[in-house]
Amino acid sequence: MQNTRLQLLLERSPITDEDRHNISRIFAVLSSERQTHIISDWDGYITRFVAIRNQLQEDEARRFLSGLQVIDTLLDEAIARENEQQDQKNANKKQVRAELESTIAYDQMQRLRKIKELQKVSNL
Repeated sequence: MQNTRLQLLLERSPITDEDRHNISRIFAVLSSERQTHIISDWDGYITRFVAIRNQLQEDEARRFLSGLQVIDTLLDEAIARENEQQDQKNANKKQVRAELESTIAYDQMQRLRKIKELQKVSNL
């Protein structure tokens, strides 16, 4: 009789099939007094069960979102570091190019000076 009553109560309860199965298995090993007590206060038990299950799911969702936020922060920091490194590489390239251009300009100026000196010498 109590098993039939339990099955009816479980069927109308807003819980998953897995939870129904687990409650049935636990219920089967309880004393008949405890079974009677649970069935008589079923609405209270199932309300608490659903509230606890919802709280656990909310906690899990918060932890999941928190984990996503941490991952997002780490990605942002990695991107920022990568951008800084790229900016530094670009700045180094510009500096090397400027030094190279300066060296080339100096070398050309020295050659031009030598040419002018040779022209002066040849004009004498």
